[in-house]
Amino acid sequence: MAAVGRLAAGVVHEINNPLATISACAESLESRLNEGAFDASPMLEDLREYLGLIRSEAFRCKSITNGLLDFSRTRASDHVTINLGDVIASAVRLLSHQKRRSAVEFNVDIAEDLRPVSGDPGQLQQAIIALATNALDAMVIGGVLTIVASDQAEKVIVEVTDNGVGIQPENLPKIFEPFFTTKEIGKGTGLGLAVCYGILTEHGGTLDVQSTVGIGTTFTITLPAVNLNEE
Repeated sequence: MAAVGRLAAGVVHEINNPLATISACAESLESRLNEGAFDASPMLEDLREYLGLIRSEAFRCKSITNGLLDFSRTRASDHVTINLGDVIASAVRLLSHQKRRSAVEFNVDIAEDLRPVSGDPGQLQQAIIALATNALDAMVIGGVLTIVASDQAEKVIVEVTDNGVGIQPENLPKIFEPFFTTKEIGKGTGLGLAVCYGILTEHGGTLDVQSTVGIGTTFTITLPAVNLNEE
């Protein structure tokens, strides 16, 4: 995996450099267009459209390469004891700000005295945000995003539930595969859930999904709890 990570880093670097040049040139031409430099051209509107496409597609390519780098990157193994409820609350605050104009209601239920887990707070927040973002995307006309955290035996369970469009049964076995996506071109890289799955696996946890078309989807995170009484 380390060799794959080094290869991905090299590929991303080589691709991102020309992408940055393409984006900069497109933005420069768009600025000149907005200043009226091409007003005499009979193809003014075509030029505006094509420059916008160049810039947006270059940005999409950069998102894909960065996702590939994130997927293949070797993650730090130094974990600390954390309160997963705090991580969830931080993620929800961020998502609420980003989606403040959407018709989605957030419903968060974190058990009192939730047992701690061992992990990287940043990586676990990334995983929760990825699942919640996927849920938000599934609720195209609004809905309720529910996040519930509880203890079960020696585990901490986090359920992320939406009442969106649901996932087709034939797609369920493939949703954690890299680059698999059912979203429109330009709407997703197909790496978010794969990265999320990798993070949770490296934390000794699991990620499961249940979905019914037309009713909604629940992703369930299971992580080993830390016993603070152990010496």
